[in-house]
Amino acid sequence: MHTQPLNARGLYMIFQKEQQYALEHSSAVNKAYRCILHPVERALYLLELAGQPLHEGQLDMDPAFLMEIMEVNEELAEANDKDTVKAIGQRNQEILNGLLREADAAFSANDIETARNVVAKIKYYNNIYEKVQDYEREHGIIY
Repeated sequence: MHTQPLNARGLYMIFQKEQQYALEHSSAVNKAYRCILHPVERALYLLELAGQPLHEGQLDMDPAFLMEIMEVNEELAEANDKDTVKAIGQRNQEILNGLLREADAAFSANDIETARNVVAKIKYYNNIYEKVQDYEREHGIIY
């Protein structure tokens, strides 16, 4: 059987298809990598896999919890020195770590409803974490 050699146009078309394939799949690989690195994204993804994605406004949060979050945000907004922000950040990280352990236990027990409630709280504390990180970047504490 005689095969015809590929011409430049044929090679270019193959290259385009492979490049498109790589682009489509590199996005998925990047998303998976972020998911592995970031516990909050991983928890949200696990909820999606369980068919219970968490969307804004879906859960009624306890008013006492929301008040606590509001107070921490106010404390952070009023902080005027690095030590205060660092203390807020450390306290927040301890709470966040505890919630992440709770979420892990809930997912391990396949208790998706508890996991959803815990992950919703994690999102609030993660928001505080990001604000602390922003403050520290702006003030040259971290890079």
